Amino acid sequence: MERIFIDKDQGVASIVERILACPGDELVLVVPKNADLKSSISNFHILKREAAAAEKSILIESVDAEILALAEKAHVESFHPLFRKETARSLSDIVPQSALGIPAAVREGAASVPVKVKRSKKAAAEAEVATPIKFNVVSSEDNSDREEEQEKEEIVPKRPAYAVEGDESAKEERNKTAHDTYDKGEPRRRLHLPRLKTVVVLAALLAISATSIWVAGAFFGRARVNIEFRIAPFELSGAFTAGKTVTKVDAAAHILPAEVLNQKKTLTQFFPASGRATVSQKATGRLTIYNAYSSQAQSLVAMTRFVTPEGKVFRLDSAVTVPGAEIKDGKIIPSSMETSVTADKAGADYNVGPADKITIPGFQGGPKYTGFYGSLKSPTTGGFVGERATPSENDIKTAREKITSLLETSLKNNFLANRPDDLLIPAGASELTITKTIVNKATDDKGNFSIIGEAELKAMAFRESDLRAALMISAGRDPETAVFRDLNLKYENAKANIGKGEMILTVTASGRIAPAFDPTSFKTKLLGRPVSEARSLILGIPELVRAEISLWPIWLGKVPEKAARVEIMVN
Repeated sequence: MERIFIDKDQGVASIVERILACPGDELVLVVPKNADLKSSISNFHILKREAAAAEKSILIESVDAEILALAEKAHVESFHPLFRKETARSLSDIVPQSALGIPAAVREGAASVPVKVKRSKKAAAEAEVATPIKFNVVSSEDNSDREEEQEKEEIVPKRPAYAVEGDESAKEERNKTAHDTYDKGEPRRRLHLPRLKTVVVLAALLAISATSIWVAGAFFGRARVNIEFRIAPFELSGAFTAGKTVTKVDAAAHILPAEVLNQKKTLTQFFPASGRATVSQKATGRLTIYNAYSSQAQSLVAMTRFVTPEGKVFRLDSAVTVPGAEIKDGKIIPSSMETSVTADKAGADYNVGPADKITIPGFQGGPKYTGFYGSLKSPTTGGFVGERATPSENDIKTAREKITSLLETSLKNNFLANRPDDLLIPAGASELTITKTIVNKATDDKGNFSIIGEAELKAMAFRESDLRAALMISAGRDPETAVFRDLNLKYENAKANIGKGEMILTVTASGRIAPAFDPTSFKTKLLGRPVSEARSLILGIPELVRAEISLWPIWLGKVPEKAARVEIMVN
């Protein structure tokens, strides 16, 4: 069947043109709620007549109960897209008399006294008010028979009925009926006020009910959409190759791009010394050297002497170059740099400082003597002569093992914490190298010696998104339009050559494949849509197996406009 979507304000002539222009013989007219088509039942008779003349059959689909009722009165097959007819019947049994073409005078008097109207077959079909409207679907082929049957089954009240004032034929009928009644001795019936009051009360109750229904739909309406997709199982197990020179995924060859990651770490740890020995230790410290002589840099060799005001000599641990001073407005602004020094002799006497100015004896007697000097901003420490704790060979061995373990743990934790979540590092694809360990046997006042360790961690990693894309392509699906459900990934037996940036591993995957679908974005498209439009949007979803839309209250004609009142359920 071919579907024709009718606009709300589209006239019957325009609809007929679309029916005749449509190539199909079986047509579904999708009529929106409150369409102009329901202004008169004659519109439905015209549609039926013109379709039959063109040898076409029509079927009306609508969520509007009045439209369905008028279609049934005209013997045009119709249906509600969401609800069974038994559900909709209670809402659609009542059709405004104005839509059926009933004169106002008759509508006003019908509440209290039956009206007998003389009419043709066509008028009878358009103005039936004696019986309630029901959802009985009748094909267009037996229309004439039904009209005859309808005329035969017309119910005429036993008591006299009055025709509409102003209609001469009706007036003649009224006089005739009244005369016959008078001859039979039956009294004429008059309108009674109590009946009118009953009608008014009923009308008021109906108005209140209608208002309550509208309020319920406007403020408490809800919609639920159940969507079922075609879901396929997926399994794969095989060897994959990853390389740092690979730029894109090759699903057919099971090749993935890879990255080589590296990170360095330096730690200093103190360990207790278990031995005792007579030791002689020299004090050490940090010395700041100033150039207040010229703008030229000055080189100083290792072991250059610096003398404190108390005559204590300290020597540079390594050669340094003191930068040139800055000359500004004819004045020298001294430059400076910091380096380490060691006492010339052992002993606690060299634990000195701070000292503002330490001279260089080598420059004594020349202009550089006052232009170059040092400063101890913190005291020197470690000078000692006597018996104290000292590390044994076993102490040193244990310290090396401990610092190695600490470096490995720290590097791996930092490595994993700072890497992107999408990067996967298989077991066996990493290596740790201890690049340096320096043991300082000199103990502090608490009897602890120190060890400095440095390590580097290298690893090969690949992105899970690249692996998922390769698996999806291997399954013959497009990663842009399909997604994995409950994917279980295992990657093991990794063999990596980190120096070359190559790795081979075994991948095992199992799960399900479903169409890519975003419930949140789809919900946004549905908000405030008429039911017919919502159905069309749902039917347009790719790989849809089954869908169901439920509205509460059941008479809602559109999806609620607030997202909180719409629920999307996906299998």
